[in-house]
Amino acid sequence: MKRTLVVLLVTLVVLGLSFGVVAEEPKYGGTLILGTIGDAEVINPVLGTTDSADEYADMVYEAVLDIDPDTMEPIPGPLCESFESSEDNLVWTFHLKKGVKFSDGHEFTAEDVKYTFEIIGDPNTNTVRAYLVEPIESIKIIDDYTIQFTLKYPFPDFLTGTMTMEIIPAHIFAGTDINTNPANQNPVGTGPFVLEEWVHDDHATFVAREDYHRGRVYLDKVIYKVVADQNALLAAAEAGDIDRASVPPAEVARLEREAPAKGLKLWSRWDFGYTYIGFNMEREIFKDVRVRKALAISIYKPAIVKVAYFGQGRPATSNVVPGIKWAYNPNIPEYEYNVDEAKRLLEEAGWVDTDGDGIREKDGKELTFTLITNKGNASREKVLQLAQNFWKKIGVKLEVDALTWTTFITERILKRDFDACVLGWTGMGPDPDDYSLFHSSQIEDGFNFVSYRNPEVDKLLEEGRTTMDIEKRKKIYYRIQELIHDDYPYIFLMYSKANAVFNEKVRGLRPSPLGFIHDWKDIWLAD
Repeated sequence: MKRTLVVLLVTLVVLGLSFGVVAEEPKYGGTLILGTIGDAEVINPVLGTTDSADEYADMVYEAVLDIDPDTMEPIPGPLCESFESSEDNLVWTFHLKKGVKFSDGHEFTAEDVKYTFEIIGDPNTNTVRAYLVEPIESIKIIDDYTIQFTLKYPFPDFLTGTMTMEIIPAHIFAGTDINTNPANQNPVGTGPFVLEEWVHDDHATFVAREDYHRGRVYLDKVIYKVVADQNALLAAAEAGDIDRASVPPAEVARLEREAPAKGLKLWSRWDFGYTYIGFNMEREIFKDVRVRKALAISIYKPAIVKVAYFGQGRPATSNVVPGIKWAYNPNIPEYEYNVDEAKRLLEEAGWVDTDGDGIREKDGKELTFTLITNKGNASREKVLQLAQNFWKKIGVKLEVDALTWTTFITERILKRDFDACVLGWTGMGPDPDDYSLFHSSQIEDGFNFVSYRNPEVDKLLEEGRTTMDIEKRKKIYYRIQELIHDDYPYIFLMYSKANAVFNEKVRGLRPSPLGFIHDWKDIWLAD
């Protein structure tokens, strides 16, 4: 009887009729329109600084290694057959895939890999990714399809960080100024798509390559449609004008009910990231840790999560996300909400309301600054209002400003032209190495745009990326979280939950902390 049941079930599965579900066969064709709140500045993985730049680059370029979205372990990527290391993890050899061609017909070889990592390390390159190549001692081409990296020290994030960097063509960029090369606007890569049209701040259209080395993808085209306002972006998805939109937290409950009737499906995932308020520590006000602490403990984070994000997240405590279980320090306490202590700290720091107008002063100057974020993100704009109310209670006059995404990032954040900001890190990867965010060497050209300096954190960050011993690294990152928590360069607001709606016809999505789409070879449109 048991054997008969097994045979019957197997037969049903083979027929595609298991339990009444007909197996779908992927089909070729169709155009996928993805909404995005901001445009890219360039399509070059070396130079890009925004999520949109990363998304556009993913269409055209590929990496040597990939990260398995289920295990978060490094695996051979589209440009790699296999890899191995020496026993001391200092010498890594990569066997590259043969027969891969760039979209202009030029063959991909080890020379392209070598060039990419060398140009990242060139001080004349306007990149925020130089930290990825700092551990590299030398790069040796063994033959056209074999390349060897020798490291200065064992680097735990070498595989999931450095080697997942996408490769650009040496024959296009070598001998030119990478920062101004026309290929930054008209890219040539080994990936599944080529750029057909790019109207800045409106849309970018990518078409499938017929000669793609892994076989043609199912889709004919992918269009990124720029809609700067989150609510307008969602409205476009509900109207059927686009096939993907991020869902503001305020709309999640409604979309859980209404999405199916609108031909949409709501997808959710926990992200390797968090939302925060960052202080520019070059500003005189924020050089005093007592001021930063007072501002931190006068923010009631549960209210931020509930009111601004409608419960789509949870209060954050540190710079390491809980998803990196071995490195996340569960002993880091949340900042205790304490208005009286915040007032005491400000008075101790010399900020006193001498004229009774509700605003503190010091040396004849009011305690006032501007908090900025990106326009069109309703939750972040709500954080501005909440912070204004919280800090008014302790005698701070807060100005707020919401800017277009491009202005916010390129003109203010990257140029360090701000007092404080509401921002977030997403897709940070499975390793806790925050060297690029908090090491003092990254203040000028890296992602440490809050200008945070702590010699002990610097030392620990260096140690954390030079040992492969997981227990040693755990102790290191636990201590780093303690130090950053007590220094208050950020107010860690919320660990992020990402929500998006896709057209119900979209198939092949694979939600993970890395994103919703993992491999364009998997994506197709049903009838």
